[in-house]
Amino acid sequence: MNQLIIREDTVIIDTVFNTTTMKHNAVSVCDSLGNLLFYSNGLRIMNKDNQIMENGDNPTVRSALILPFPDHPNQYVMTYETIEDFSGPFTGLRRPLGLYYCIIDMNANGGLGRVLEKDIRVLEDTLGVGIIQAVKHGNGKDWWIVAPEYATNCSYMLLLDESGMSLKRKQCIGDTMRIEWSGLCQSVFSPDGRRYAKINYLEQAFLYDYDRCLGLFTSFERLEVTDDVINKPGISVAFSSNSRYLYTANGVEIFQFDMEASDIGASAYKIAHIDSFMVGNQILWFAFQCLAPNKKIYIVAGTYGYMHTIENPDTAGQYVSVTQHSILLPRPLNGAIPNFANYNLGSLPDPCPTVSIEESLGASIKVYPNPAGLVVKVEIKDRGVFGLIDLQGREILSRVLTEEKTDVPVGSLGEGVYIYRIKTDKGDYYGKLVIQR
Repeated sequence: MNQLIIREDTVIIDTVFNTTTMKHNAVSVCDSLGNLLFYSNGLRIMNKDNQIMENGDNPTVRSALILPFPDHPNQYVMTYETIEDFSGPFTGLRRPLGLYYCIIDMNANGGLGRVLEKDIRVLEDTLGVGIIQAVKHGNGKDWWIVAPEYATNCSYMLLLDESGMSLKRKQCIGDTMRIEWSGLCQSVFSPDGRRYAKINYLEQAFLYDYDRCLGLFTSFERLEVTDDVINKPGISVAFSSNSRYLYTANGVEIFQFDMEASDIGASAYKIAHIDSFMVGNQILWFAFQCLAPNKKIYIVAGTYGYMHTIENPDTAGQYVSVTQHSILLPRPLNGAIPNFANYNLGSLPDPCPTVSIEESLGASIKVYPNPAGLVVKVEIKDRGVFGLIDLQGREILSRVLTEEKTDVPVGSLGEGVYIYRIKTDKGDYYGKLVIQR
């Protein structure tokens, strides 16, 4: 097994001799100094001595992700999908039918760790393969986990806090990503947590804005590239460390998109095309990508033991340098690259509300009746702006509040659940409003 230790100024390549094969599922976690704590290939959890951790045998899982357990020092949560028989219209395939997590205590066994609980089920549904991702909550402590549903435009939003992981909502927004069979897909949050992108070998990139307080997508855009080879296998996505640029790879080409462009889709710039270097009779694909601590992006080159490097991904278009087959690993790859969240992301400048409006401000703000029919009444002592957000993340209503009592007509809106937001000089406050007639 290959081991890469990447710090801000060094890259160390090593080999670990054991029987653990990292095929399509690879997760690991280190301490603040970069020392390995544990890792998993989806079949077992291995400690830093490359031995199976106590209680660390797992079923066959995919899309694993390791997160610190909030308010539980030296404990971690590993979330994962299980691969099970799929009895839907494509019987015979094995698909993820649920989302689970386990709790790992690194205080145990002299720092070698122990799995305290495992196979804790938090979601039962058919999910997309290999595209579970997480981002820090706006409070800088908890975590939002995004689990896309299989073959729909919906995603589950789960929250990991000090009490464990729980499902908060299902959100449907944007286009439906076509069915992906092979796991040739990837998703990623931008380092600043503001955007989320996903892609598979049948589709071009889907881009979303994300609200880290609410745990909601707030916009959707499909990034189109006019090219006759865009749907080649091995498609992947990665953001630059400054969050400005998104990189997509289609196996033979890499494109850059500028998140600050007025038309993000039109900003597509081809920064690399696969060269003629071959191993045997095989070219080295641009496959899965990963942003590293040294601010470079590393790209798996198929299964041949090579990796490519985007050397300066924080720069624009023509100034980006891509070094192909830049790293030769001691052992062949099995197509896997580690899945990391941004552990260093902090809280938002303006704190997220941790309680309801009524709890935080008492009688100073009231929103009623709830459920509402044709009109919702808003009482507020100070001026503000009342807005309604649907579960697709779109702001569909905005009303300036200039009086202590304001009637807001909602008769034109469909029945259902909405998020209301009241902006005041003291901060933004959120709640849930049901429209029912």
